[in-house]
Amino acid sequence: MMQPDISTRWQPLSDWRAIAEDWQQLEALADCSVFLSWQWIGTWLKTWPAERFLLRLYESSEQGAELVGLAIISPGFERRHGFVAARQWRLHQSGVDSQDQIWIEYNAVLSKQGWEVKVQQAAQDFVLQQPGWDELILAGIAQQQALSWHQSGLTAVLDWQAPCFGVDLQQLRAQGGDYLASLSANCRYQINRSKKRYQQRGALRLAKPQDLAEAQAWFAAIGPWHQQRWGTGPGQSGFSNPDFIGFHQAMLADYWPQQGVELLALMAGDEHLATFYQLRYRQHVYFYLAGFKPEQDKHLKPGLVGHSLCIEHYSAEGLDFYDFMAGDERYKRQLGFEHNSLCQLRLQRPRFDLRLEAAAKAGKQRLSGLLGVGKRQ
Repeated sequence: MMQPDISTRWQPLSDWRAIAEDWQQLEALADCSVFLSWQWIGTWLKTWPAERFLLRLYESSEQGAELVGLAIISPGFERRHGFVAARQWRLHQSGVDSQDQIWIEYNAVLSKQGWEVKVQQAAQDFVLQQPGWDELILAGIAQQQALSWHQSGLTAVLDWQAPCFGVDLQQLRAQGGDYLASLSANCRYQINRSKKRYQQRGALRLAKPQDLAEAQAWFAAIGPWHQQRWGTGPGQSGFSNPDFIGFHQAMLADYWPQQGVELLALMAGDEHLATFYQLRYRQHVYFYLAGFKPEQDKHLKPGLVGHSLCIEHYSAEGLDFYDFMAGDERYKRQLGFEHNSLCQLRLQRPRFDLRLEAAAKAGKQRLSGLLGVGKRQ
């Protein structure tokens, strides 16, 4: 029997409503992350209308054509270093720094389950044959996908790479459900010491907002704490970026009532110590960001305590996985295990100025490696 072919259709996407039904129907057949769900993609499209293109991929057989893949490409232009001018295409990003600060992760072509490899290959073949771009930027893709794209023969520039950490809640329950017992002795000691000190202020617990208005207020209140921790300049705390705030306000309004977005507060009595902002999708919890009340006592670890309670909470609810996502921060290694690796890959067509830039960047990366700097935060 002949293997079914994959055909493609390429068209401008001028109105997000035109794709909403198809995206959600394919999503229901896909094994994907929240970042390829309509919750994320739909919010992105509605928040920032712009020029975009839609790639549809169909299984063509004797029975007809079935939609098996979807991808959205944003065209853009970037001038840098005074001598590079590049026409860019981006997968599920805008190409505007203030908008892309929402940091898509687990990025890919949305594919029907079981068709991921064939759909990605067909999408790759189609995109690489199209004129009109000098750089194809794939942000937040898995390492395995990056290797596949790297085989295209074009110059591949790795902008950043980061491990992903998480906690398998199913395995935790199968092993008896004692999360603290699964941690190192030192990590357990830090958590238990912090708990005892916090409990002097009142009973330690997690709290949820009572309604959407309170959820929105809690999210806004994270801002000053987050800015104090990460800074207020460009590319630092998203709470200094109106585009970042607007995206999450839109997602809260649409998806907090459906538990697609969740906020949990760490409380000691009536004292609000921290707020954790999570994305929930299917049986998976994605830790997105948090804000912590500043403390003078360095032995107080609101992050370790709060995450441990969140993990126990979601395990008791019967969810499958608590995902810290990309980033090599120490607390992620302490609390979870490495389960994936994401990167941003930049594929470049052969041009002298791009080759010159790539060579300079490669030299800088080698030097950074020798100096022990240059890691993505």
